[in-house]
Amino acid sequence: MSDDLGAFWVHTITVQPRAGSGANGKIRTDPVEVSCFIDGGTKTVWTTNGEVIVAAAPVYAPVSAASVLPIGAAVLLPGETKPRQIVAVTVHTSGGLGLPDHVELALT
Repeated sequence: MSDDLGAFWVHTITVQPRAGSGANGKIRTDPVEVSCFIDGGTKTVWTTNGEVIVAAAPVYAPVSAASVLPIGAAVLLPGETKPRQIVAVTVHTSGGLGLPDHVELALT
């Protein structure tokens, strides 16, 4: 399957999904690098708890990466030292229309 948006994946983020909780807090999986496009700016999003928040740095990634981009995963953007958290994930698929499919992330 070809990725029609492949030329746009010019950035790389490091993702660590949450694997549970332990005595010392959150347990995370091993880091995974994901090719993506980081769009600056902010947007208003609704969390799974129904909260309205302002999310920063919208990120777009291939739909094939959706399985490693769950809500709650820690995301390290290039040039940053403090991880952000995924607060919303939208998978955009076109079905039979043949349009480019992708995943949109909202980060803290």
